Order: sequence, then structure tokens, then C-alpha cells
Amino acid sequence: MLERILTAETRSGVIRLLNQLDLSKQKYSLILKRYVRKRTNPQNSLLWKWHTEVAAELCAFTGKTWTKEQVHFRIFCPKFLKGEVVELPDGSKSWVSETSSTQNTVDMADALTAYEAWCLGNDIDITHPEPETF
Repeated sequence: MLERILTAETRSGVIRLLNQLDLSKQKYSLILKRYVRKRTNPQNSLLWKWHTEVAAELCAFTGKTWTKEQVHFRIFCPKFLKGEVVELPDGSKSWVSETSSTQNTVDMADALTAYEAWCLGNDIDITHPEPETF
């Protein structure tokens, strides 16, 4: 699979590549979609900082040990990222969601905003980010 980011600067190279394809011998599929940057490092850093803070609050509230990874996979991903219920081979069902690493900057900002609101609504004290973090 060949993937290119199409910009004004790369347009002629992409057109040249398409013109070089021998379409008489092989069929190709061309998918053109809007490019959106993946989530930023500051977004990811804030997410894991919040997970650490939420884990500490949950430990105090439940009396059980919570890690930031447990918060990520048991609370954040299923609650704030897109997903679906799937049937497993044994007939049981499981929730499968995306992960934070697959998010673009817009979707991650939406998920962080919803996560922040959930924390505040449940009296979980988290660090308030700089506005440009989202």
C-alpha cells in the first residue's frame, strides 16, 4: 500500500506517479480522504497526567488499587472513544473501542473535553490544562 499526503507541493509528484501506472495490466483502488493530524504529544501527555490523577482519586474513593493503565482501558477508552459490542467465539460479548493513539487532534480534543467534564461532574480533581493543549 502506498500512502501520500497531498499538498500543493506534492500534487505534481502524485500525478506523475498515477501516470506511471500500467492500468492495462492491473487494477488499482484510489482512496482520497481529508488529512487530519493525529493527536498531539501535549494532548497525550495531558491524558496520561489525568489518568494518574483519576487513579489516585479512585484509590481513595474505592479503597482498591487503580493504575493509570486501568483508568485508560476500563474508563477512558470505552466511555469517551468510539467503539462497539462484539460477539466473541465463545458467544460472550465484549466492548471493543478505539485507542487514544488512533485519534486525530479534533477527536482527541472532544474526548478530553468530555473526560474533563466527567471528572468535574464526579468531583475528581484534575489539573486544568493550558488552552492550547487541546
